[in-house]
Amino acid sequence: MRNLLIYCRVGYKLFNPKSAIVHGGAELDLYNIAIRLADSYRVYFLCEKDDPFEKEEHIQSVRVVRIARLHKRLPLKLFSLAALFWETLRLLHKVRPAIIFQETAAFETGLLCGLKGSARFVYRVAHDMDIDRKFISYKPWVGKIYEFGLRNADQVIAQTRYQQDMLKAHYGRDSVIVRNAQEIPDHGGLLPISRRSKILWIGRLTEMKRPRHFLDLAKANPNRSFVLAGNYEDRTPYVRSLLEEIARIPNLEAHWFLNWRDVLSLYRDAAAFVVTSDPAGEGFPNVVVEAMKFGCPLYSLSWDRDELIASQQLGRIFNGDVPLFISELESFLVDHQGLERFSSNAYKYASTYNNIANAMREYRRIFQDLL
Repeated sequence: MRNLLIYCRVGYKLFNPKSAIVHGGAELDLYNIAIRLADSYRVYFLCEKDDPFEKEEHIQSVRVVRIARLHKRLPLKLFSLAALFWETLRLLHKVRPAIIFQETAAFETGLLCGLKGSARFVYRVAHDMDIDRKFISYKPWVGKIYEFGLRNADQVIAQTRYQQDMLKAHYGRDSVIVRNAQEIPDHGGLLPISRRSKILWIGRLTEMKRPRHFLDLAKANPNRSFVLAGNYEDRTPYVRSLLEEIARIPNLEAHWFLNWRDVLSLYRDAAAFVVTSDPAGEGFPNVVVEAMKFGCPLYSLSWDRDELIASQQLGRIFNGDVPLFISELESFLVDHQGLERFSSNAYKYASTYNNIANAMREYRRIFQDLL
């Protein structure tokens, strides 16, 4: 059995709910790949761990291995990067992977590619800014190392046609599309849209996610029930101001740092799933896949990558028009026939294109073709 090394710095909580490390959608992708390919590969999942947990654990047939914390501030960051080089070299020598898989633009993209030896390095794009040149303008020297990995990867995987086009335009790279995917629940077990009442938003409290627009939506519709499930890394002034504002909105129910599996239950009673993110910072959000698989109509301020919402009639898209986004919610919710149509279309789309079994077949084929 060949070795598959998956590098996922902040994905440990997906294996161990007791961890306090915050993860996002890219980490969920890598977790799903790890546990589902463990029957075909000896999978090593490299990630940071909280101090109480063991250096190496065997969880769900995956070898979950601790890597050192990467400090974000100088001068500790320079020492961290030097230590990261030697740690990565040691782990690659120990594991001797046939495939190295990594997602999200980072210093490690170039490092893993440069140190891969005879292994095949596969990079999957997470966010649009990873491949439209915004990342390198934001982090110039890290961006140069990242771009080395992107340009020299044995295979690049995109989430959307937009990402595929950007890869070709900016880097001359061909890529294959493998959509974000999850297990799809049985449709018969879903609550009919006519019996749902909540307006749902899920995400990190960051400026790119623009949660304040959701708070404004709640304040403008005091007779509706809103639910926010969020997390954050640090209590920055921006985060503190949001927490204070959330506490003052009586029709807004907030949940913090929920386990991913507990978050899924919130979709079941959602009459609409709200997307406020800046499209430039997103890829294809996993929360959108989760919303669709539970038949939630989408209510999006700006995000509609590949014109998915409009072309598949999955909900409403407002092209960044904030006043219209705020004012149209009530009419959206009272259009019961429209909600039924959006809900049905969302579930059908997710069942067809975001089914985990289909995605795993694609990954198996891609990896096999490289070996």
